Amino acid sequence: GGFMQEQSIFAGNELAAAAPGQDTNEAVLFGVFASPVYLMRFDQGQEIELRYRNSSIIVLEETIDAELIQGQTAVNDSVSNEVLAAYTTGNVFGGLEFRFAGFARRFEEDDSEVFASQTLEQTSGSLGIYWQILRNLTLDGEVGYDEIDNEFEDPQGTDVEADSLGEADGDEISGTYYRVGFSYNPNLRLAL
Repeated sequence: GGFMQEQSIFAGNELAAAAPGQDTNEAVLFGVFASPVYLMRFDQGQEIELRYRNSSIIVLEETIDAELIQGQTAVNDSVSNEVLAAYTTGNVFGGLEFRFAGFARRFEEDDSEVFASQTLEQTSGSLGIYWQILRNLTLDGEVGYDEIDNEFEDPQGTDVEADSLGEADGDEISGTYYRVGFSYNPNLRLAL
């Protein structure tokens, strides 16, 4: 898929929908994305999912008010590549289902005259557990680990500490995570 849209740029490099008739502090963005998936289904609801996802954003045009950031370019091109491999046991264990997943991502954002380039690399592994309590009510749980490396380089090619940019570095956001919840599916068209 893809898109082309006009976005307003505010102080702090925040993007929002463009205001009608506005002709400064705007960027015209072009994006493309693809997410091919290979899904293999087996007996008793077992499945293997292999997925690749790419999304790229290209800045086609940028008009910035000189007072906002001294007339320098502020919006950057970026590309993200992700892979996922997952195995779900289905109902092999009766009302108890397990999902094992591995995920990797690399995100790169070019630098501009004002902002540093960013490279984020993430690898994750997780185990999901789903216990069907009633026909349409399931207890969900997941535990996993994220390893994240977040690097910045200023426009002059110097490594920049994430903390100095107000950003979290990988050590601050890597680690174990978990979640617990319920799924309710009263009919085929509704899932809560």
